[in-house]
Amino acid sequence: CSARAVIIMLSRGSLESAEQLQIIMDALSVADGPEVVPMITPSFRFPSKQFYDDEFGRGFSNNIDVAQMRSRVEGLFKRIAVQWHTHSSENVLSAQAADLVKRIPKSTQTTNGMWVARTASVSRAPALEGSQSNASLS
Repeated sequence: CSARAVIIMLSRGSLESAEQLQIIMDALSVADGPEVVPMITPSFRFPSKQFYDDEFGRGFSNNIDVAQMRSRVEGLFKRIAVQWHTHSSENVLSAQAADLVKRIPKSTQTTNGMWVARTASVSRAPALEGSQSNASLS
């Protein structure tokens, strides 16, 4: 897999979307795959036990393993989520973006085919017009 990270954006209704659940399943099923980073918007509510017991997987086809899907989604929530406050100021959004970039590993493939992960760095570029920031991987 050539991706360094998969960012899962979660908002209201995300866990009722077959497509989004499939992406979560796929991203978390790759052994030694890319870093999976959950990002939550203000409308997202973490699921309760009652949601999992009563509503999770309802309406999906019978060939979906709901228990495996639940296990992967619960695994996603064991990771620290990045907050994405959509109505925040530019400075807050820039800080949140910088937090996200820090979670994306910079990987280098060695000659024996093993991946070595290095963390991303975030730098602030001089403002050209107002207060702009650049998050970069180095």
